[in-house]
Amino acid sequence: MCGVHLIIDKRNKINAQPIENMLFNSRHRGPDAASFLEINFQNNKIFIGNNRLKINDLSDNANMPFVSADENFIISFNGEIYNHQILRKQLENKYIFKTTSDTETLLYWLIEKGEEGIKELNGMFSFFFIDKIKKNIWVARDKMGMKPLYLFQDNDFIILSSEIKSILATGLVEKKLNSSQIPQYLNYRFAKSPQTFFQNIINVENGILYEWKNQDFYKKNNFTTSVIDSEKSTNLDEILYKTVQNYIHSDVNMGLFLSGGVDSTLLLALMQQSGCKSIPCFTISNNNLTKDVQYARLAAKQYGGEYNEINVDTNLLNNFQNFIEKVDQPLADSGGWLTYLLAEGAKEQRLKVMLSGAGADEMFGGYKRHEAFKKYLIYHHFFKTNIKVLKKISIFFPKQLRLVQKFIQQIDPNDQQTFINFTSLLPVFEKNIEINNIESLEDDLIKWALKYDQDNYLVFDILKITDQLAMQSSVEVRLPFLDQNIINYTQNLNGNYILKHGKKWLLKKVLTNKGGDIFTKRKKEGLGIPFGNWLFEKPGKEILSTLQNPASKVFEFVSFHNIQNIIKAHQLKKIDYTSEIYAIATLAIWLEIHF
Repeated sequence: MCGVHLIIDKRNKINAQPIENMLFNSRHRGPDAASFLEINFQNNKIFIGNNRLKINDLSDNANMPFVSADENFIISFNGEIYNHQILRKQLENKYIFKTTSDTETLLYWLIEKGEEGIKELNGMFSFFFIDKIKKNIWVARDKMGMKPLYLFQDNDFIILSSEIKSILATGLVEKKLNSSQIPQYLNYRFAKSPQTFFQNIINVENGILYEWKNQDFYKKNNFTTSVIDSEKSTNLDEILYKTVQNYIHSDVNMGLFLSGGVDSTLLLALMQQSGCKSIPCFTISNNNLTKDVQYARLAAKQYGGEYNEINVDTNLLNNFQNFIEKVDQPLADSGGWLTYLLAEGAKEQRLKVMLSGAGADEMFGGYKRHEAFKKYLIYHHFFKTNIKVLKKISIFFPKQLRLVQKFIQQIDPNDQQTFINFTSLLPVFEKNIEINNIESLEDDLIKWALKYDQDNYLVFDILKITDQLAMQSSVEVRLPFLDQNIINYTQNLNGNYILKHGKKWLLKKVLTNKGGDIFTKRKKEGLGIPFGNWLFEKPGKEILSTLQNPASKVFEFVSFHNIQNIIKAHQLKKIDYTSEIYAIATLAIWLEIHF
């Protein structure tokens, strides 16, 4: 796990200071080593750099940028290739390896197999691969988008990095707000890819190979990944067990983020089954002692976890601005804060690698909106026939039926737009947002809905949180539920089957077989802080004061009067606007910091 950086100077006019600035700015991503190479390439000056967090092969021989023995190929790589030992065996007759790192395996695999070789990578990655012989540069991210990468290019420079902050740190890019993303954020919690909150800085799209040609990077082709295991299995328990076995290989100690829910408890059970003992587990607690904490304690006791509890209270809100400063872009998800706190807890115990259950909800149908969409489809004809009347009367529903009211208000004549509406915040902001492009109608609408979440909410919320906030503490997070073999398994199932017996029933069945009935029958709480309740106490009121200042920059984009109404309704406990207030407060403070 690292930070990767690339500068292509088309005019040959800069020195090494910009790449040094990038390395310094991203030192949290790889505090164990930082280096760069400067090369002349196709009449350009190229700087390729890397911040390294040593996980596999702790020697300096595995530092990056990594150069082939003949010096014709260079790679800077961020992530993990979980099947690299399998790939290496295919290369050992031709190449002499000087390290045991997956970086060296990846370098020679790309040399030997070319772009077709990317299809056989099982892991999370972003990389730059320079081929001096063919005078070519490749850039790619893993199919699921677990590892981030951002791109800036103009007539003078091409700059890529794992973090936007590092691109800005070069001093070569003017920082300009991309205000077009604010309505998108207020509706869906994040910027719409490939755009970011900064003009001229975009996301490198996941699952696409980019190639440098005619002084710029262009999309070359999409790459799909084939089944990795030589022994194909349709048994989910077996696939999960083998996956966890692959993910616990490391030259450093590792632990688990444990919520007490199905996903993380199942991972803990599988780690124990794989031979791990006294597994360091980290859970967020607050003075209310939520059910999550109680179940996390039970899970750790039952499955051999070494339990660690990180307690939070309203004083956490005193650090709200400091937390917002750590992220490249605003994200309307308080789960990011908890990820950061969990990673800080792991760091204090000198752990560099943590497993997380992130991704399970998107792959196995774990959200309320998935269940709601299934019910909507079951009663599709009724809603289509009566929706106008239902929307008129729903505005008079009591607050106890707020979720029902929200469900009805979000129904659209287009089925796919209905699900997209289910993913959004309440329509309380003035938003001039374009309707999403609806794909051609598919027979399996539930499967389409899951894929929509995988391509959007998972990549630009969950995975962004997981990478950036954990790496702030120099902690790598591995995501077994997004392993390619598990993806292949779910792709062969239809949507109705995935939700046949309720949310994540397939995972619950596996956990039940491991003695986890008590965890499968509990009600899901979800990872989060009681932000809405904390707003009634002093630190929360101070955050609200930011939103009660009409001079705040955020009111260039939203109505001051509208926000005051939202705050008032929440304070009077008429409507729970926790998510909306968190979203607008995050945006307001982020704008104050950057613009």
